Amino acid sequence: MERRHPHVFGTESFRHCGTTNHRVGETQRRERAAAPTTTSVLDNVPVALPALMRAAKLGKRAAAVGFEWPDVQGALDKVDEELKEYTTQSMKQHPLTNWKMNWATYYSAW
Repeated sequence: MERRHPHVFGTESFRHCGTTNHRVGETQRRERAAAPTTTSVLDNVPVALPALMRAAKLGKRAAAVGFEWPDVQGALDKVDEELKEYTTQSMKQHPLTNWKMNWATYYSAW
């Protein structure tokens, strides 16, 4: 607690709360980078957060690594890409399964 909040417990002081939030965020990022068990930028987001707060936090972390698009179509294209990749891998692992699906039918409701 003291390490993350030197503005409260130490001698450092900041003029703006944005500077404080930036410093705390940097400390948290360094701690996450040093932790060997972290496998995703979405790890360690508390499940107990209220839904909108959790969604906002997950969205910020995803955007920080490039998962942010200017419109819905970009996100839908990414989903389509991932579904095709999953299908390709699934067919490689289970070659006897011969089902094909047109993913565009899922988007017809959009």
